Amino acid sequence: MIERLQLFPLQYKLIIANVVIVIIGAAGGTWLVAKLASGNDGLRLVLLAMGFALVGGWMSTLANIWVVRKTLKPLDDIAATADRVRHGDYTARTGADPFRDPQLEQIVVSFNGALDQVESDRDRIKDLVNRVIAAQEDERKRIARELHDDTSQVLFAQLLRVSAMKNSENEEIRAVAGQLEDMFAESMEAVRRLGHELRPPSLDDLGLREATGALVQRMRDRSGIDITYDASELRERTDEAIELVLYRVAQEALTNMWKHAHATAANVTLALVDDGIELVVEDNGRGFNPHGENRSDGKGLGLGVFGMQERVDLVGGTLEIEGDRNPGTRVRAWIPLTGDSGA
Repeated sequence: MIERLQLFPLQYKLIIANVVIVIIGAAGGTWLVAKLASGNDGLRLVLLAMGFALVGGWMSTLANIWVVRKTLKPLDDIAATADRVRHGDYTARTGADPFRDPQLEQIVVSFNGALDQVESDRDRIKDLVNRVIAAQEDERKRIARELHDDTSQVLFAQLLRVSAMKNSENEEIRAVAGQLEDMFAESMEAVRRLGHELRPPSLDDLGLREATGALVQRMRDRSGIDITYDASELRERTDEAIELVLYRVAQEALTNMWKHAHATAANVTLALVDDGIELVVEDNGRGFNPHGENRSDGKGLGLGVFGMQERVDLVGGTLEIEGDRNPGTRVRAWIPLTGDSGA
């Protein structure tokens, strides 16, 4: 019995203890007063004592319930606030209460202070991630521009020289020149493809719809996977940060599909949903567990999933990954058009 009582919440323990004390006190006091006043009428004494005990216990129960609930309410408020924070509401705080116990008030103040620090640290981390991603994109632009302006030009100049060597009278030189010409042409194509992957000009010039379509076509050509693409609802351009985030999510999802999923078919969709833009990438591959302990498989998959989540969070969107659809994986990113486009 005692062990079972120990499992009760604190407020119930306090209520039970107070009620027991009041009942014993009321019954004992009533018995003593009645006995001194009326002699030895045992039955009347028992009934009178029981009546006073019941009334006293009932009043004590109500009073204790009110006092204990008011006193311990901060603990419930702290638990509710912690649950809201756990579900993503980092602005949740425990409010003031005039009936709060001073010691519990100090706990609430410390708890709110800790939440303030968590929110401040989270904002600083978000700003840092934002800066890192912005620096990464700037570096991608710079490298892509150098590849186009410098490396491609050098390769093209060498290609012209090699092509001229094909007019040599020496058959062996012409054969070597032909081989070199093919090698330079392949190198130029690889450099062009790398530049597009780093920072496609179509994303800046034409927008998300055309850039994603070109991405799908390149992935289709390289992988041989049957990838369908639908962006018929997306007709106008939107914020540059939103377009960049959705493009990078599509790029990462398609790259993961090609390298890891062993898929034979996929579908990419861009649509306007609930005052935002929704990107969905689905495939029929073997899938994976995005919430597993080993989020990185040594090939960059885990980091890619983390990067997608961070980018989407920065613009106030949501990312959902279903990796066990049997078969296949579904990646859905949604970003509000009125959201914080800080990436």
